[in-house]
Amino acid sequence: MAPDLPIPMGRYPGVFIFYQMGRAGLLLGQSNAVDSSAAWSLQAVVDDARLTALHREHPGRVTAQFRHLPTSFARMLAKIGYCQILTSLDPGDFDALCLPYILGAEKNLSHIIGARASIEAPEPGIGYSLRSNLFGDDELCFVVAEIRLFSAAHTPTYHVVVGQASGPANVELVSQKLEVTYRAQLPKPSAFEIPPDEFHWMPASWPIAG
Repeated sequence: MAPDLPIPMGRYPGVFIFYQMGRAGLLLGQSNAVDSSAAWSLQAVVDDARLTALHREHPGRVTAQFRHLPTSFARMLAKIGYCQILTSLDPGDFDALCLPYILGAEKNLSHIIGARASIEAPEPGIGYSLRSNLFGDDELCFVVAEIRLFSAAHTPTYHVVVGQASGPANVELVSQKLEVTYRAQLPKPSAFEIPPDEFHWMPASWPIAG
C-alpha cells in the first residue's frame, strides 16, 4: 500500500460532509413514531480547484474517507440550536422539547430537526449563521433555531424545533425576551399548504398535530 500523502494545509481541498434533510416531522404534523432519517442524503462540499490540482499531481492516489454518523450529526445540531435559544431565554422560560433528544432518551431526531430543501447562495466571509424564530398564537408558541454551518460554501440551512411555551403569560414572556429573526402569529385553527422554502421552519398547519 502506498504511503500517505502529506498535504500542506494551504493545498488541502477541505472535504466536508453534510446531510440534506426534509422538514422536521413535528412541523408536518407527524407523530414521533414517523422516522424520516433514512431519507437523509449525504452532501459533500469540496474545493474543486484544489482537488483537481491534487489529482493531476498524484493521479489515482487522492481519496477521502468519512464515517456515516447521522444521529451524531443531528444531535450536534440539536445542541447548537438549544444553545442559540439560550442566548435570549433562560432554561425555565420554556419547555425544551429538544432535551430528550440531546440526552438520548428520544431517538427519532428527524421529528424535531430538518432542513431547507434548496441550498442558499454562499455568504462570503461568514463562518456560520444562527437565527432564532418563533411561531404560534397567544396560548402556545414554538421556538425554532436556524443553523447554517460554513455559510461561505454551498451548505444546507437546518432548523431545530427547540421548545415551546404554553399559557398567555409564558407566551408573552418568551415573545418579549427572544431576539428573533422572524415571528409568525398564526390563526387558530388553520390549515395551509407547506410554507415556502424560505420559511422551512414553519408548520404546515396550526395547531400542530404531532
